[in-house]
Amino acid sequence: MQKKATGNVLATFYNKDGKPIKTSLSERIDGPELEDLRKMKEVLVLASGKEKAISVEGLLNL
Repeated sequence: MQKKATGNVLATFYNKDGKPIKTSLSERIDGPELEDLRKMKEVLVLASGKEKAISVEGLLNL
């Protein structure tokens, strides 16, 4: 089964439902993780173009 990523944040790819997709890249990256993002009081998200709507929706579902 192919896992289709719609976006990425903090070197973690995610699908349209906001479910993280593990990749060899995300397993090698050392830095902030999604749990760190969830703990933040405020987060700024920037995207440009209608084609980013699905990606932003997935990000909001993380």
